[in-house]
Amino acid sequence: MHTVPFGTGPTNFSALLSPSEPKNGVVWGAGPIFQIPTISDKTLGSNVWGAGPSVVVVLLKGPIVTGALVNNIWSMGGTSGTGGTRYDNFLVQPFFNYNFAEGWFMGTSPVITANWLASGNTAWTLPLGGQGGRLVRLGQLPINLSLGAYSNILRPKYGPVWQIRGQMTLVF
Repeated sequence: MHTVPFGTGPTNFSALLSPSEPKNGVVWGAGPIFQIPTISDKTLGSNVWGAGPSVVVVLLKGPIVTGALVNNIWSMGGTSGTGGTRYDNFLVQPFFNYNFAEGWFMGTSPVITANWLASGNTAWTLPLGGQGGRLVRLGQLPINLSLGAYSNILRPKYGPVWQIRGQMTLVF
């Protein structure tokens, strides 16, 4: 019987710089992303730091917010082969939200990933699902809180069948 791990994976931190005002409803940003090895079990990720580029494009049209976030993270060291800690991970996160009154929203924001060190279809995870949430303020600081559920319709051999995602994003 295969034991399913439970715990924390690596933490990704990105800092995107963007113009202060949208132009024709479009906002873009670019900057670095860092992977911090906060794993609680070796089956949940690498214990090696990583870094790479990250970009985002957002279209604002009335109550609709849509766009995509793209990044790639390369490990800074690590070992190769089976059980290795090296990685080269790609992420694209298209998103679509419909905003309601008082900061509430619903939409979809699947995190599509590829492990460039794996081969064939085993490299990809493709989730399908949705989420909802609310934009709240802590003083002047906007905080995006969301909860979603996604089925991984394409996944690596031992990848999860589904995912529940809770997210808190500080918006500066």
